Amino acid sequence: MEALLSKFSNDPDARAPPNSPHHLDCFLAANYLQIRLGEFRSQRIHLSNPALYTGEAIFGIVSLFLCDFAPIEERAKSAASRLEAIPPFLEQAKANLRTAPTEWTRRAIRECVGAKHLLQGGLTMIMRSYQLTSPSMQHAADKARIAFLEFQEWLSEYLLPHSNSNHGCGKSFLDLLIQKGHCQDLAAEQVAAFGARILAERQERLHQEAFNFREDGDWQKVLESLGDFHPLQPNYLSSFQRYWQECVDTATENGFLTWPNCQIHYRFLPDYFVDAEPYLYWFLPYRSPPAFGQFTSYDYFVPPIDATMPQPEREKLLRAMNFSVIKLNHALHHGSIGHHLQNYYAYRAPSRIGQVAAVDCASRLAMLCAGTMAEGWACYCGELMTETSFCTPLDKYSELHSSVRFAARAVVDSSLHTGTMTIEDAIRFYMTEAGMSADAAHTEAVNNSMFPGTACEYLLGTNVIHALRNRLAKQEGNFNLRDFHGHFLSYGSIPVSLIAQDMLNSPLSLP
Repeated sequence: MEALLSKFSNDPDARAPPNSPHHLDCFLAANYLQIRLGEFRSQRIHLSNPALYTGEAIFGIVSLFLCDFAPIEERAKSAASRLEAIPPFLEQAKANLRTAPTEWTRRAIRECVGAKHLLQGGLTMIMRSYQLTSPSMQHAADKARIAFLEFQEWLSEYLLPHSNSNHGCGKSFLDLLIQKGHCQDLAAEQVAAFGARILAERQERLHQEAFNFREDGDWQKVLESLGDFHPLQPNYLSSFQRYWQECVDTATENGFLTWPNCQIHYRFLPDYFVDAEPYLYWFLPYRSPPAFGQFTSYDYFVPPIDATMPQPEREKLLRAMNFSVIKLNHALHHGSIGHHLQNYYAYRAPSRIGQVAAVDCASRLAMLCAGTMAEGWACYCGELMTETSFCTPLDKYSELHSSVRFAARAVVDSSLHTGTMTIEDAIRFYMTEAGMSADAAHTEAVNNSMFPGTACEYLLGTNVIHALRNRLAKQEGNFNLRDFHGHFLSYGSIPVSLIAQDMLNSPLSLP
């Protein structure tokens, strides 16, 4: 990495602000190397994060069976090879890890349980589903399962007692991530202050608008009422597809965009993943399609439901997957004009880094520089669609609450990694300031601690997109929103600040 960075440092293309795709790639590659060197030297990743090893090992297998990107025989051969590599890989983890933040160790233990489900019943169902008869694959899976069981025992008996409370990365490294990853000339404390200001503004709106729904103005009860409006079990799966189509149609009819040929098909999560999925944080319903697969349709997996489920369990799932969640999260944010459309444009971008940076990996995006585009654009789309008939008043209120969460994430990201919050403080903050459940707050805080600089990208990205749109609308007498969105997305998964600078010929700063 040092040799590559030295090479870039002597390359004029990597020193000046980017003004061409090649120039841009050199610039982003040099920044990426500085970030990875910082991670490596800090020992925060390979020497301190057991969940790195569990996540990579598990998703090395899962990724082979998420879509039919290659003949099943080739994927089965790859699966057998990767399964064979798991035992020595987990032995490397034992040799590397001497201490780790407590919550990271607990997450790795939980992922070992998920691995057991995947490699026991799950792989058997995969082989049956694809009519595979591969003794070598089954033998390798048995060895990998035993290795995970032994690793879980080692984590519980050795690493957990030797764990620590160092969940933050420190101010200097967070500043590096913001400046070299998101390419925004900001310090951590500025991000925290901006997040706190936006959080206070959105909270005030949340409290005031609650009176539109309840006389007592109890905003949490308003949000709880979302669960009252949900599909019936026979219409559950079709509701996803219906709202997806409605979202695409509404966006095009309102002149927001031109929809390309990138269909989504909502499917039940395959049986072979069902038992493992609850234990794996990064097992997302929507994962970015393979970057160079040129897919015209792609599967989006949702929790399965059927009439044989116990009534309380079925009712709990339906309330969780209410109409608002289906519309705003699964149809809008992820499956249609949000992440899916952005991926479509990214895979056709002139920048090679812009093509691949936002691909979902085992536990984070491929490159941090994609974050403000990937998450900023999806959050911006949520706000955009509240201006249309797609959203009911209650949907708009739910989207407002989402903006509260995004602002809270920026505060936690900055505060946790600069030492002004502990992990316990972060969990309490999410519960009291963003109205998260204890479990959701815990999961969010742990994820924020593992990947500094990622929780602030939602707010920072959305802010730049709005500022860029407003600036161009004032400058251009014939400003066209569809053209603006198409031009903006065409850059691919690169920092939105660089896109704004290129489109304006000047940088943007926080308001």
